[in-house]
Amino acid sequence: MSRFALTLVSAVLAFVVQGCFTGVESTPKIGNSELKKQNASEPTAERLYLADVATEPLSRWQRGKSFMVEDPKAMLNFGTSIGDSKLDKGDIIEFAEALPALSPTGEATDLVFVKRGESDSRLVYRINASQEELNRRDVIEVPFTVELGIAERLRGRLLGNTYYIMTPRWLDRGLKTVTKLKYIPVRIVDVLPGNSDFPVRIEFQPIDDALNGQGNFSVYMSVGDGRRSTRNFEHLFALGNPRDKYQAIDGNMWRAIVESRLVKGMTRDQARLSLGSPNDVLRGHDYSSAYERWEYDGGVFLLFRDGLLEDFRK
Repeated sequence: MSRFALTLVSAVLAFVVQGCFTGVESTPKIGNSELKKQNASEPTAERLYLADVATEPLSRWQRGKSFMVEDPKAMLNFGTSIGDSKLDKGDIIEFAEALPALSPTGEATDLVFVKRGESDSRLVYRINASQEELNRRDVIEVPFTVELGIAERLRGRLLGNTYYIMTPRWLDRGLKTVTKLKYIPVRIVDVLPGNSDFPVRIEFQPIDDALNGQGNFSVYMSVGDGRRSTRNFEHLFALGNPRDKYQAIDGNMWRAIVESRLVKGMTRDQARLSLGSPNDVLRGHDYSSAYERWEYDGGVFLLFRDGLLEDFRK
């Protein structure tokens, strides 16, 4: 950004934020939580698409329900009643039974597991809650493990299907984060166990000439109630082409949006499509123009005059 542009931005923001000159009015910051409330909508087809694939209450756990160890520290959560098992990354443990127990704080439940291939092992994970309470919980976490059944159920639903990716933050083959494209079609080639934060990893092949020959990529995904996660299916994929909703945007501008680029003259909707919703918005106006400053993480900001992107720092 030129020195002149920076001076212009600073001057305008002084008007907008402080409102210290006659004829200039400003409004308080609007936080991201308030923006989300303003943008709330009815459940989408994407939110409902995998609504039936979720974690299960204890009452539905069957003997043999499998979990993959993500970190050897999982062993710290278990008391070994029989055998001398240790857990390594990638080991599989299987649910055997749930037993009532007592703890210093009252009722508890012992979840008993065996390590696959070691039938004489007995790994006990105690939760300070009764079985009745656990039956009411939607989620029961076994720390540092991944439930394998979720990936298995999703594989049957997603494998081979084509969706539109809604995020440019992908994982490469080494599971390092890379910035690529969004709003392009991708074909699901595998559904794999994820990690203790996100139970599945969706591997896909992008369908775009600019990415030919670059191989497959993936994203981590959570399941369950999409309102409580930012990485459910509805946040990562669309069932239909997002471009269909924005046919008035010309091809060059749409490509900039797909590549998460900013172009002066963008409308607020176009900028939001390109970068996502801002963390904070400051609004104000003077005698002739209305201004907005959008703030993002990392010192990124956008400055709009009368609804069009006038300047930015990215």
